[in-house]
Amino acid sequence: MIEMILRLFEAKAVSIETAVGRSTGRIGRDEFIAAAREGCRSHPIGWHLILAEEMADDTSVGVLMAYLTRACGTKEIGQAAMSIIMGRPLPQQLDSLITKSAYYDAERRRASIVMERAKRARRAGDHDYYITIKAERDGILSAARARVADEILQSGRCPKCHGTGIRERKQDQCPVCFGAGKVVPDISLIGRQFGAETQEVLRKIVDAVQIDKSRCLDVIARRAQMERDAA
Repeated sequence: MIEMILRLFEAKAVSIETAVGRSTGRIGRDEFIAAAREGCRSHPIGWHLILAEEMADDTSVGVLMAYLTRACGTKEIGQAAMSIIMGRPLPQQLDSLITKSAYYDAERRRASIVMERAKRARRAGDHDYYITIKAERDGILSAARARVADEILQSGRCPKCHGTGIRERKQDQCPVCFGAGKVVPDISLIGRQFGAETQEVLRKIVDAVQIDKSRCLDVIARRAQMERDAA
């Protein structure tokens, strides 16, 4: 855990105001490590959420996923909770979001042109060439889908406006993210698939994890202030 903290705060002195969103002035790294360790001990789930969000730490992601799976009762619901907490789309949203990407749209048009060649080959009776060109078309679409999906899942940015919240040409609010610039997980999809009761349980679990993160930051800020006052 100490190694994680050092990776997160490499400077010899860190701004706690920047780190935890509270105004506590500047303290040494050792003092901040002590504060962070207390936050970790008192609110481990919130601490792992911080590391998952800020560092994409694989260990913390695994801890959160295991916790959410237990809390939600199934891996599928746990994965949905993880997506919501991390601001990523639910699996049911991904296909629709991919089609909103300008890159995917351009590749889709390119694939359509390639497919026209395949259709001409089929009409001409050249079945082998048709299969070859159709495979090229499928490869274009598959690669484009994988690239856009990876970008969405890694960054959480809206694929339509690239995270700006504004449509570039019209300079108005993005109709996909409604100006947020981020993918908005649609928790109502859980209700449609698993029922209203499951949706409500999921909402409470997500809220509890977010609260634990906030309390962890509060502990770190208070301990950091104590360390600063004692210096």
